Amino acid sequence: MEDYKNIFRQIVVPSLFILLAITASIHESYNSALSRQPGYFTIALAIISIILFPIICLNSFPGPGKIMHAVRTPRAMGLILLTAASAACIQMTVSSLMDRKNLPVIEKNRNIFHGVIGNVTATRYNRLGEIKIIHTDGDSSHDDIGGAPRILGFFPGNSKIRPGDEIVFFSKIRDLHGEPPSPQSLQEMRKGIRYTISLMEKDYDIVRPEQARGLEDIKDMISRMIDACFSHDTGGLVKALFYGNKDTVSKEEIRAYRRAGVMHILAASGFNVGIVSAIPFFILGLAGINKKIIFIVAIAAVGFYLALTGIQVSLLRACLMFSIFSLCAALDLDRNIFNALFISAAVILLLYPYELYSIGFQLSFGATFGILLFHKFYKISLAGLPGPVANSLALTLSAQIFVIPVILIEMSELNLSGIISNMIIVPLTSAIMVLSIITLVLSVLSMNLAMVPGYATDMLYRLNSFAVENISGINGHFYIDKLQPLLIIPFILLLIPLLPVKKKKFISLSIAASLALSWAVLASGTEPPRSINLFTHAAGRVMMIKVNDRAYLTGSIPGIRESGEISKFIEKSGVIHMEIMINRPDFSNIRSYIHVIKKGIIKKIYLSSKYRFDDTLKELFKLIDDEKIALEIFDERGLHFNPEFERFCFGGTNSCNADETIPVYQVIEGEWHMEKIRQTAPSFSIREFFI
Repeated sequence: MEDYKNIFRQIVVPSLFILLAITASIHESYNSALSRQPGYFTIALAIISIILFPIICLNSFPGPGKIMHAVRTPRAMGLILLTAASAACIQMTVSSLMDRKNLPVIEKNRNIFHGVIGNVTATRYNRLGEIKIIHTDGDSSHDDIGGAPRILGFFPGNSKIRPGDEIVFFSKIRDLHGEPPSPQSLQEMRKGIRYTISLMEKDYDIVRPEQARGLEDIKDMISRMIDACFSHDTGGLVKALFYGNKDTVSKEEIRAYRRAGVMHILAASGFNVGIVSAIPFFILGLAGINKKIIFIVAIAAVGFYLALTGIQVSLLRACLMFSIFSLCAALDLDRNIFNALFISAAVILLLYPYELYSIGFQLSFGATFGILLFHKFYKISLAGLPGPVANSLALTLSAQIFVIPVILIEMSELNLSGIISNMIIVPLTSAIMVLSIITLVLSVLSMNLAMVPGYATDMLYRLNSFAVENISGINGHFYIDKLQPLLIIPFILLLIPLLPVKKKKFISLSIAASLALSWAVLASGTEPPRSINLFTHAAGRVMMIKVNDRAYLTGSIPGIRESGEISKFIEKSGVIHMEIMINRPDFSNIRSYIHVIKKGIIKKIYLSSKYRFDDTLKELFKLIDDEKIALEIFDERGLHFNPEFERFCFGGTNSCNADETIPVYQVIEGEWHMEKIRQTAPSFSIREFFI
């Protein structure tokens, strides 16, 4: 019981009160900016803060031990003032981000704009650049205005844009405030983005490149070294581990990592910071340097790594925690790891208040908080297992306590394979990262010296890929359409080892029971091996036919938003082999199918010979070539499918009659309503979708 009391004392610190107040202020500020009513979340946080304030004062500010005295001390008054100042800063920041009064009205659909590139993010197919508008042609009154609009630009993947570049561009813009908000567009609006724009090479010019590109040049140099030292696939994983950008890994690998429950490895986080910070400790420790100096050097190394990777939030959290903890160690101050976590979260939210709504932020802090709280208790419960196994299981289980609710609510999925895969994949990827660093360092001296560790890294990569692929094949990744009440029981069983009781070894059996029950409940709701799914909208219909792990998609998709929802549906269906038929090759349909191809793993495309050659078709052909997708151009007489699919769709009865019931998904008021509408399907011929 004393352990629980000690943890409670470490948690109820002033930084927790500030963090709760900042969180409530962010939520209320955005609700006000979006003209929403105050939510229960804000009210709950306010009540919790009021209750905790006297407890925090009594715990943190020494005195006679009376609550009324503790809350009246100068330190308590200072805490209130600091919290109020933080909340005021949040309100001003959110108001500035969401303010639309000073934004110039852009009346034309197409105009010539002058802007400066801000943050740049590289994805698999695009480079996303935030653009601050300087002025538009014919209206130079907005030069250097703080309220100038920010546009999120989608540039080609091979674009050379970098932060600080001044560009001129010409294209049609999309006003996010002028359409029904989606979760993604709402998050962009919280960042202060009002418009989005898609730019081809011919649509923009860099008129004044940014000269100071030191970090970008270093990053490019490291990437070239990685390409020289490792095979293509190994190099892709090494880049993902270094920079936290999973788009350097193939889509097949990403799918395997997701199904194996180890996607967190491909995101830069505490895992990376731990390895980077260990390098100064190892090298300087061997040289007998004072530990306080090593802490300072390690902080500098971690800070440089953070800047090199583009200040990702999960990495910023780990870097701040490490820096705060290291400074306390160097200055001989009290080292409270919970305090470091709360301060890190508060600093991030002060700088980027919109991150409160980011799933990455929620998962990063939720997992870390769970590990700090529960790891010790799970490890005691698993004492009967070998040390490394018990420690790995305890880390995984403790991280899940706050992560599971977020994933279920925000992503409607749950992965049970991670309990196994984390014990195997995490040590392997740690070894890959360490060996790759050694290889790169030796390659500076001589490529011959780097050959042995480089070869060992390639071998470890193959072993790691083999493990990921096999674990992903046990089908422990589940998508959940609706939360099932029965899932509460295994979650409660998972919490039993945390109870302050003796004989924890026997209680730990509840972990196995929790896993078995969760698997049984989730597996009972899996789809049949064969199914037809029909999507209807005002402009037509889309049909997906699934035969085991193979699926075929055809029909008319009205737009990008709808194609995004269909892509999510395909992913949830557990499809491995996807084939697409584009039998109506008009501009809108091809554009929508391009989005589906980018989101999924497509093996073959059937394209009607009725296509018209234009820029959109050129983009489709380039994508087909880059993705190495099989292409068949057909007319109605020369179309051939997989034999199993032919038998299912065209053998015997090839139509859905009025007395049959199939899942139908409808578009209502421009949005997909993706819940299954079990209704009598209208009579239609399957063949009509393919001719």
